[in-house]
Amino acid sequence: MAMLARKADDYPTERRGMGALVEQMTAAVFFVERSGQIVYANAAGEQLLVDGSVFHHGERNLVPIDEAARRLLEQALSSRGAAPFTTMVATPQGRRTFSIMPPMDGGERCGVVMLTTPDPELSRAVPHLARAYGLTAAETGVLTALLKRRTLTQIAGELGVTLRTVKAHLQKLFEKTGTRRQSDLVGEVLSLIPPVRFI
Repeated sequence: MAMLARKADDYPTERRGMGALVEQMTAAVFFVERSGQIVYANAAGEQLLVDGSVFHHGERNLVPIDEAARRLLEQALSSRGAAPFTTMVATPQGRRTFSIMPPMDGGERCGVVMLTTPDPELSRAVPHLARAYGLTAAETGVLTALLKRRTLTQIAGELGVTLRTVKAHLQKLFEKTGTRRQSDLVGEVLSLIPPVRFI
């Protein structure tokens, strides 16, 4: 996403190369100025604007319908950091990952906004994350179940442990990933593995 953010400013000159690549993405992709003005939307993004189920636009400003996503977009576009912002949003098509790469400090005027369908094979990446964060097998099991949107009670039943044990593993996951809430933990994981597919 960082490369896309850098290239967004040169979009008119990059139209044939990068534009063709972005058009091949099944993810909805928008290049957005700090003001929220849409500079470019790929075909998937244009379709979302037309159907109005996820975004609406007034005078070509990108406005998420989901209130949490709207706040996240405002925060990301006003930030000066290079880290992506990620959350999950509910859409008529199911839960989707909403990711924003803010404009960089180096003068880029555009950020990149993507709405993607979570990869059903996301759990394959968990062993790599487990090594990176130093997770135990039990903590990895809890993380995998969280990525499948299981509740803590469901996780306890599936793993054959008590709810108290699941909560203890969750607390260790928070400590090891530097997060405080389940949504932050899942967001951290999703930000490290952006699920982008091509047609």
